[in-house]
Amino acid sequence: MHITALVWRVACSNGLRMAEHQGGFSFRHIGESQRLRDGIAEAIPTCLAQARGLMDRWKAAVTTMVEDVQSMIDNMRELTQGERKHVETELLHETGVPELPESTSAYNLVNAITGAARHAEPARRLELESLAGIVLSRHVGPA
Repeated sequence: MHITALVWRVACSNGLRMAEHQGGFSFRHIGESQRLRDGIAEAIPTCLAQARGLMDRWKAAVTTMVEDVQSMIDNMRELTQGERKHVETELLHETGVPELPESTSAYNLVNAITGAARHAEPARRLELESLAGIVLSRHVGPA
């Protein structure tokens, strides 16, 4: 039996949706109905709390500001030079300004990273999506 908190969000302008999940429960059902009921009774509220925590992180990202954006992008060692340029381009698109802003919301920065991932090979895209999650956690804290 597996029960996992799951939140779907639009990850791409083409309508692609991405599942984000954290934690969850996994236990083997061995025929004891009370054990199964107890496991589910424990798992569901915990998973709901985890999903709410993830949504709270995204809400907090809207008002959490990231300063010195250019320096932050330049110092992302995980990115190639080309990927950094894609992040900058996506951030300009996300913020609707002609020049890279000095500061932006964590929400805009994370969306710029996931937007830049669209230009990557599938395996690399997953790595960039993971980096976006790390950046989100770094700025608004864990779920």
